[in-house]
Amino acid sequence: MNKSPTGTDEMEITIQIDNVEEAPTFTAQTILDSSNLHVLEHASSGEEVGGSEFTAIDEDQEDSVRYTLVEESTPFIMNSLTGQLSIGRNFLLDYETTPTYFLTIQATDLSGLSVTHVAVVHVVDENDAPTLIRINSLLQVNENTANGVSVGAPLELVDVDKNQTFTFKLRKQKRKNEKT
Repeated sequence: MNKSPTGTDEMEITIQIDNVEEAPTFTAQTILDSSNLHVLEHASSGEEVGGSEFTAIDEDQEDSVRYTLVEESTPFIMNSLTGQLSIGRNFLLDYETTPTYFLTIQATDLSGLSVTHVAVVHVVDENDAPTLIRINSLLQVNENTANGVSVGAPLELVDVDKNQTFTFKLRKQKRKNEKT
């Protein structure tokens, strides 16, 4: 310690800063992109959800990050190394049943520290084929029956898509000995 004529003391102090493990953080672009993801209804198993590669950064340079989906019952799977979201096996996305999924993505570093983020996946509606639920496949009409006479019970269709219009066509079926 040196005495200074002005009445102050000087001392050299060494401060050691210890590294503290820090949890990874999702990039700003990942947060922005994951708020509005889209996938087609009836997308195939294994198909990637466009724009859904999640990226987290860990300030501890030697740490790598692994990605997981927190939800256990979801039609999606995540590549633990790349953070890419895809459609799982044996799942069929159905807009009419679930138009939007909220998925919690977790990024975990080697020390076990983690961060989560909720991604929003919108299922894009595609036109579903209607289902004919009642028809008598054999209808008989007397020859020379007047136009406009009802034949059999009305056809009944179910279509899960809203506000659909249906068009029907009758096709003449050839009889066994009928010439074309």
